[in-house]
Amino acid sequence: MTKSSEQFSISKQVSISMLIALALQTVAVIGFITTLRNDVDNNRERLVDNANQIRIMEAMVQQQAVSIARIDENIKAIRAMAEFWSNDRK
Repeated sequence: MTKSSEQFSISKQVSISMLIALALQTVAVIGFITTLRNDVDNNRERLVDNANQIRIMEAMVQQQAVSIARIDENIKAIRAMAEFWSNDRK
């Protein structure tokens, strides 16, 4: 079908500006894909950091809840003691 003497050639009707535009678009697509990949990697790192910070904050919130419960129990005991003393003096 094809002769060995035939070589790939570009038609003379294809302008040089068309080839330059195609080359620039190729470079732009490659740059976009590279930037997109970099953004995805950065977001992955941020997600891991955020997950770690959330774990730390959850632990802190749990500790605060325990502290608040202890404070509440202490207030109840103080109130009961104050009521006992006020009834004792009457």
